[in-house]
Amino acid sequence: MDLRYWGEAFMYAVHIRNITVTFALKDKVPKHAWTGRKPDILHLRVFGLIGYANIPKAVRGGKLEATSVKCRLLGCLRQPFGVPATEQEVNNAVNEQDETERALIVVDEPRTYREAAQSAYSKQWEEALGIEYRQLRDTRTIEWVKTPLSEAIGSLVVYCAKHDSNGNLAKFKARIVARSCSQVPGRDYNLLFVSLSVFWFTTLCAFMSFVADQDRELHQVDVVGAYLQEDLDEEIYMKVPENIKKPGKEEWCWRLKKALYGLKQSGQQWKKKLDEAMAELGFEKGQADECLYVLKEDGHIVLMVLVYVDDMAVAGKKLALVKRFERNLAEWFDITDGGDLTFILGVQVIQNRQIAPFI
Repeated sequence: MDLRYWGEAFMYAVHIRNITVTFALKDKVPKHAWTGRKPDILHLRVFGLIGYANIPKAVRGGKLEATSVKCRLLGCLRQPFGVPATEQEVNNAVNEQDETERALIVVDEPRTYREAAQSAYSKQWEEALGIEYRQLRDTRTIEWVKTPLSEAIGSLVVYCAKHDSNGNLAKFKARIVARSCSQVPGRDYNLLFVSLSVFWFTTLCAFMSFVADQDRELHQVDVVGAYLQEDLDEEIYMKVPENIKKPGKEEWCWRLKKALYGLKQSGQQWKKKLDEAMAELGFEKGQADECLYVLKEDGHIVLMVLVYVDDMAVAGKKLALVKRFERNLAEWFDITDGGDLTFILGVQVIQNRQIAPFI
């Protein structure tokens, strides 16, 4: 590597020394002694490690051009979301085709509460978990009850760093889920057939082709807490995640009043509620794919909705029809209007009607 990176190498070496055991301290590393918190080491990588960073669309040059540039890891992030490179820096990296000096953004997703608490992003993970717990409480999905823990299924917190369509870190998310492997057939669930709100990829291709050919309005809608919308038919108890405490109820558990992520029947319950809502709004389910809903007027398709769990792509003949659908849907669920569709199922959508409906 170029000698100009000796400064970064020195800083990285100091960082490693600060989280390494020394003879001067007992049962602590220097950073722990200084800050009072155990440091997270999940982010550590070999200095100079080769990786690839995303090139922003604005400077990419075209959809057939390279989407990433070769990089070397030069250090650790000092801010939760890092410091983005400027367009000029990306242009220089692309033009020179060298190993750019931009650091890679590495966010290790914790697998347990202990890892989250010791992470450099512990505050962000804690805030994300608080948001998740309040949502379960406010939607009356859970109820604190005193019952033998032997009757309760296990629970788990899943941590996820969400990225936008350009691969940039957007937010931290925590999801409280049930351990379906501990559910007992006949007691916790009775499923003979499972219908999930997950469309086929071929349906997405046909949907996009129709929208482009007919020059339809294309928007995206997100249903907040989709699996928390329908009541459970069974009486299910779940152990409280270890990092959620309530004074005086340490040995209590939760009774699940509504479907929760992770339960074997959650997908079925959400699809049942969604079908009910869409039928009330006048939609028909597709014959080849039940996750495609169609609204017709005078025998003509005026609105189509493609659903993937809690994400919806809404295509309408007129913008007023799309907005009317969103208002009607908001009477059933808590939704977020994402505006023009830009990203769905790993596919980036660029709408440019001056050239073509979308690319």
